[in-house]
Amino acid sequence: CDDGDADIHPDAEECDDGIDNDCNGYADDVSVCADTLSDYDTIQDAIDAVPDGWIVLVCAGEYAENLTFSDQDVTVHGIDGAEVTTLQPEDSGTTVVLFDNTDGSELSSITVTGGEADAGAGVTARNATAALTDCIITNNHASEYGGGLWTVQSSMTTDGTVFSNNTAQIYGGGAFLQDSSGTFTDNTFEDNEALEGGGVFSYEGNPDFIGNEFAGNHATTTDEGAWGPGSGGGALWMYGNGTVADNYVHDNTSAYHAGGMYFYYSGVEFTGNTIENNYGGEDGAGVYFSVSSATIHGN
Repeated sequence: CDDGDADIHPDAEECDDGIDNDCNGYADDVSVCADTLSDYDTIQDAIDAVPDGWIVLVCAGEYAENLTFSDQDVTVHGIDGAEVTTLQPEDSGTTVVLFDNTDGSELSSITVTGGEADAGAGVTARNATAALTDCIITNNHASEYGGGLWTVQSSMTTDGTVFSNNTAQIYGGGAFLQDSSGTFTDNTFEDNEALEGGGVFSYEGNPDFIGNEFAGNHATTTDEGAWGPGSGGGALWMYGNGTVADNYVHDNTSAYHAGGMYFYYSGVEFTGNTIENNYGGEDGAGVYFSVSSATIHGN
């Protein structure tokens, strides 16, 4: 594919040089395929073997693995898309994907499903900088926090990712963000459920939520002794600052307050959001601010 360089051709070995040596459209990459010949037999083997900055290309198929990214900057990308590339845990009762002290690792275009854990059943990030791009995080279940995603003292970027049908028995059916930052852009949080924060529960952090859709999420709490004056937050429960802008929040429910969004001790900037057809069993069907100093305009 480069007539001026005899070392660059479809049969060439990929080198750690930032160049697409084998003409597959990616620089510095290795492959993992479930049913055909590839560079590595498992995704984890590939993650462990490649240097920082490399891409692990995953072919369409179903993979039973628990992935760990540790102290790395590696991307795992489903080349045929999340709809046909599925990752589920090899061992029952475990987190499917763990980012541990990573510096930019990313999971892209892969479905994560079937995780079961106390917290972060689908994806967990601890002291990490990490990203989820164009993924589907679905049908993961936590006995405590973060059915789909749990971040702890991390910076998480998610873009174009669907969080659906995840559950947590306490906080954050779709995601529980603990003392974390990051940007959540153009994602869908749909049909997730938890006691508080059916879609997302964010505690002591400054994440931004921009251009997301929150639909059909549910907070089940009816306990007046829970967070805030009863709390709830079908779509989002947030304690902390950040920007919540240009989101579409609809058809979410809470058995207590805030079918849509609940803000507690929050200095959030709340702008350009569309809030409609949400239901709360008590107050604030759409949005509920408690002990907050938010900036609200253009909604």
